[in-house]
Amino acid sequence: MLIVSNWSMRKGRYMRTHLTAPQIKDYIIDTIIIKSKLILRKSDLDELLQKSSLSFASGLLKSDSRTIGFRPEELQELINEIRRNIGDVDHRDGLVITNFIADNERLSKDFEVMIKNSIALLSWHREEFGVEKPLGLEFIDKAISEYGVSELSVFLFLEKMSIHLNESIGSEFSQRIHEEPIDLDNLFKSENLPENSFFDQRFINYLSMNYDKLETIHWRQFEGLVAEFFAREGYEITLNKGRNDGGIDIIARNKIEETVTIIQCKRYRKNRSVSVESVKSFCFDVIDGNFNQGIIVTTSYLTDGEKKIYRNRYPISEVEHHELESWLHKMFK
Repeated sequence: MLIVSNWSMRKGRYMRTHLTAPQIKDYIIDTIIIKSKLILRKSDLDELLQKSSLSFASGLLKSDSRTIGFRPEELQELINEIRRNIGDVDHRDGLVITNFIADNERLSKDFEVMIKNSIALLSWHREEFGVEKPLGLEFIDKAISEYGVSELSVFLFLEKMSIHLNESIGSEFSQRIHEEPIDLDNLFKSENLPENSFFDQRFINYLSMNYDKLETIHWRQFEGLVAEFFAREGYEITLNKGRNDGGIDIIARNKIEETVTIIQCKRYRKNRSVSVESVKSFCFDVIDGNFNQGIIVTTSYLTDGEKKIYRNRYPISEVEHHELESWLHKMFK
């Protein structure tokens, strides 16, 4: 990975770094892997650069092998914008903490004490426990006993520091430190779903910021997304194998109400309606299996004529393209 050093001052102006566009793009991709644990292809990066309003981004798209002069803070700004646009960095977290501290006089004073003495505290921890040990209870206890600050102020200080390091390209710290990188391309080409959930959170965050991509993801990934939503809503989920499943993609059991809902997932282009034949077949599945409810979830839509097939006749409802966006925002974290 290329190293972009911290900028220094010379005669009141920031030092400029010079690299070729391919080198800068490689650095950005490497940083995204470390920070966001998401593997982007160069075509993915170019698409994100095209959406950027930053002049530095447009310069990267126009240049080839020629060197580009830039200030490190310009690269920092661009990488953070890209991370926001893939759903990885949410500046509201830091803002919420800042506002919370500002609204509490005692907390504000304690937080100022923490900032003033942070170098001394961090140096103490490094000398006592080494550079590899994360800051933990021993750091909190030391701050409280040494400076008389509240436990909450220390927690908020650590959280703010975590957010800062996570956003800084000068640090390899990542808030996703325990996750293995995942290839964004899998969202569009792979049938493989996570082992411990139905759909990866990083893909949820990405789609929340790139909703237009939803209709192009792999059909199995779409089934995983729908299953994940209902699992978070408290249902016990059976996700069928995806092929030759008779039109029933997901079985969702509500143990409290003792009801069983079957779900059919249709990942189509948004301008292609679900077919009449699919709707009629699903109506039969609901009645034949004596299920309490059926739901058709689609990235496209159903026509009024298709809805008339089951409206006021069968316990079937639909979730269409425009409603899925609110699902993604609800699942974002």
